[in-house]
Amino acid sequence: MLWPWSRDSKPKPVRDEKPVDESVDPSLQEFYDSAKPLTPVSLAPKEVKEEYERSIETSKQKQEDIPTFKEKGLQQIDSHDEPQIDPTTGKTMLPLGQAARNNCVEYEALMANCSLKGTYWEKLNLCHVYRKQLMKCVELQTDALTDLGYNRALTRKEQIDVQNQVDDIYSSTVPDGPITDEIADKFKASVEQERIKNSKMIYRV
Repeated sequence: MLWPWSRDSKPKPVRDEKPVDESVDPSLQEFYDSAKPLTPVSLAPKEVKEEYERSIETSKQKQEDIPTFKEKGLQQIDSHDEPQIDPTTGKTMLPLGQAARNNCVEYEALMANCSLKGTYWEKLNLCHVYRKQLMKCVELQTDALTDLGYNRALTRKEQIDVQNQVDDIYSSTVPDGPITDEIADKFKASVEQERIKNSKMIYRV
């Protein structure tokens, strides 16, 4: 005799023979996959570890291949960076490249500050904004020093006079902030006016 509450009288559950993945709603499965915590690299399969190590090595290699400011930004003036000896006094003259950088010291300070205290993204981009401004300043200063006769100076005093002259023009024409093409053209025009004025003074009787 079977009692209503006996074990054999209970209905047997109907089992779904489908795999678990197929019986789960796709949207729920997607949510589950996205919510799963990331597997640490140390616990990942060997193939994943090797792939991760290769990606790190590739990233380091790309970082080393990026030209530094010295390599890229100052290539145009490195040829002028050799020590020069005054033929009359025998004293060493300040190279053109160094004079140009001395007139851009405020941009170098901003670049250094970015390298030390910049945001994560600024450092990741190698302080590109500040680097670009420093390169632009050095380029303008180099051309201006050349146009106003820095390389023709016979004494260090003459070099200083030209350097100060260029620095004064720069201070009066280039405001604080980004060096735009318009500002650069204004500076170049002022340098050209000064060059013409100097040439007239040289040939004046």
